[in-house]
Amino acid sequence: MNMLRPSKQLKALLRFSNFLTFAIILPLGADAQIQPQVLVSFDGTNSNDPIAGLTLGPDGILYGTTWGGDGVGGSAFRVTTNGALTTLFAFGSTNGATVIGGLVVGPDGNFYGTTDAGGDFSVADGFGGGTVFRITANGDLTSLYAFPWSANPQDTPTVGPDGNIYGTETGMGETVFKVDTATGVLTNFVSSISFEIAHPVAGLTVGSDGILYGTSSTGGSSANGTFYKVTTNGVFSILASFDGTNGASPIANLTLAEDGSFYGVAQSGGEFGKGTLFNVTTNGDFTVLASFDGTNGEDPWGTLLMGPDGNLYGTTSMGGQFGSGTVFETTTKGDLTTLISFNGTNGAVPTGGLIVGSDGNFYGTTEAGGRFGAGTIFRLQSGAYAQSFGMTTNGFAVNVINVGGSGKVVVEASSDLIKWTAIQTNGPAATMQFIDTRAKTQQQFYRTVQQ
Repeated sequence: MNMLRPSKQLKALLRFSNFLTFAIILPLGADAQIQPQVLVSFDGTNSNDPIAGLTLGPDGILYGTTWGGDGVGGSAFRVTTNGALTTLFAFGSTNGATVIGGLVVGPDGNFYGTTDAGGDFSVADGFGGGTVFRITANGDLTSLYAFPWSANPQDTPTVGPDGNIYGTETGMGETVFKVDTATGVLTNFVSSISFEIAHPVAGLTVGSDGILYGTSSTGGSSANGTFYKVTTNGVFSILASFDGTNGASPIANLTLAEDGSFYGVAQSGGEFGKGTLFNVTTNGDFTVLASFDGTNGEDPWGTLLMGPDGNLYGTTSMGGQFGSGTVFETTTKGDLTTLISFNGTNGAVPTGGLIVGSDGNFYGTTEAGGRFGAGTIFRLQSGAYAQSFGMTTNGFAVNVINVGGSGKVVVEASSDLIKWTAIQTNGPAATMQFIDTRAKTQQQFYRTVQQ
């Protein structure tokens, strides 16, 4: 069993009626949300503005990219779970610039990524159309392909079912490309689709059928974006269009569900115009699970993470208590709980998604905020967190958040601190309430555990 961490426990002595109740609980204040642990505050010299999320390497270390830094156009880095940051490569011009997407681990154990600008053509046109690169865990970088003019790939590439690397371009070509990991040869195998889908900012996701699925941020019947599929031999089909009510301007990768459908977020649209959380089948049938309203977040960019508890975890780049973005947890039915509201000091504008580290905790980045205002790397510890408590007419109530926990969350009660019994056992829902009716007539002690 994992009890609440001692460093975050508060022994609160509370008086109800004519008896005392003692609770071991998390500290509560005006904001009862979980606080992230800032591992790294970027300062410019160690890079700045990480737009994409992190990637777990085969060695258990975290890897990522930044948009800016010591070089002309961003960096690739690695960071340990205790916050030791190492810059692996500083991008310049001919080897790429402005890294917006993250890294993906290829079948060879190396990392693959894209740059939005730079490349061999930057000498001729002054900017360049971006690159596809391979980089080792030691920082040895190979530029595999330099796009001409304004191709501008911004996504995190995807490993296809054939072991090759697939990605999208957002510029003038607006194509889907493939990189042969054995030869490094790039092929624009779906081209001239700019009149069908526009701005495929998001990368591709491999479906359970081996087909690649993705979204475009504009285009479609309502010009709000599309949901499409493409086979590895280039057969392309638009499956559905975003119409505003089901979301608009999606820029995050889709997340595959066990039933073969996908979960995703749209940057805008929905009931309040500030984004949606949705499920979509391979037939293009949409279900809006939640609409962001600002208080629970706004403008989601990051790809959703399917947690070990079967819930989904994501970020919004704006909104929340301080307007600087959130981390949220949601059930697959759309029951959404805000876990973190960023306040600037602990980060701001999380545009990348979350990952689970080798230690079972959650890790992510913020594009801004932190000690120097240049972005952060943060950790959200998994486990059972007591969010609030108090006496009700039915008994003593403890409200608990289960963050990424496998198994069940239990609140146990004791009258003597020796014998403990569960007052109620709930499954791994995002939020749970436990009520002890015995507290109405006798002194009780409480602890929150996770089995």
